[in-house]
Amino acid sequence: MKRPIYGLLTVIIFGIAFSRMACDSDDPVSTSDEFEITRYILESEDGKELYTTDIFPAEPFYIAENTQILYIIDSSKRVIDIDFLTSGTNFYSYDNLPVAEADVIDEFTGNAVKLVFGDTAGIYPLSYTVTRTGYFVKLYDDSYNYRGWRFWGYGTGEMDPPGSFSNQTGTVFSTDPPETLAVAPRWRYFEKNQIVTLSVGDSLTFICDTAASVFTSVGGGAVVGHGTVLEGGDYMTGWRVSASEKFYRLIGIDMPWEFKIDTIYISIDPLVIEIDTSLIKSNSLFIPFKSAP
Repeated sequence: MKRPIYGLLTVIIFGIAFSRMACDSDDPVSTSDEFEITRYILESEDGKELYTTDIFPAEPFYIAENTQILYIIDSSKRVIDIDFLTSGTNFYSYDNLPVAEADVIDEFTGNAVKLVFGDTAGIYPLSYTVTRTGYFVKLYDDSYNYRGWRFWGYGTGEMDPPGSFSNQTGTVFSTDPPETLAVAPRWRYFEKNQIVTLSVGDSLTFICDTAASVFTSVGGGAVVGHGTVLEGGDYMTGWRVSASEKFYRLIGIDMPWEFKIDTIYISIDPLVIEIDTSLIKSNSLFIPFKSAP
């Protein structure tokens, strides 16, 4: 006997509704804490914005008066290394909360093209490693979304000595993370709730003791580069905060690179020497801020 068509439609409708409820549910889908922290970094809006791999300018940027660099990234590899700590003693008035530290390590490879007066003056193999850290606290039990883990703060590299940012309304913040816990774990980080908020149109100035380039995100997911200029003993640059659809945005500080020089002997008689120079960068940092209309 055939099933009445209205009965079949009822089953289909309830099946679709149940499927949507399951997809929209905040219930955890895994029994692994590591999986859930990784999922937060890769899938949540906060994670995708703070740990984005769209961090390089698509156009050349100045590193000297007549010299530009263009990074051409061919490939990238990401490793997320999570360290669970059992002690969160006196963590912000909480006692013995589970805490975790997730190192997000992105390794980019490609080429750096050096331009002098707009003409190509050299092409160097490029290896560029960016390490950012997420700090997590387990505030709730396993029945909550992400198994109760909550993102607490963001870490990046540090300058020595640090650089500073300021705007026309008197907001000043440093490249150094402002938070240091007095007890274990001794994290240095930007606490999520204390990340500085900048308004669209803010005129921002960066000052540091060494030559550096600054990467800033603009609307549409694009990134632009700004070179610093030596003024009165300090290196400085400035720009305006542009409108963007993102809430969390990054300011990249592109530090001077390290050269790796390999000398290859092609022949002894006659003497032929080939010098292979590549660029290795691993100390750049990416400072977070919140974007407000």
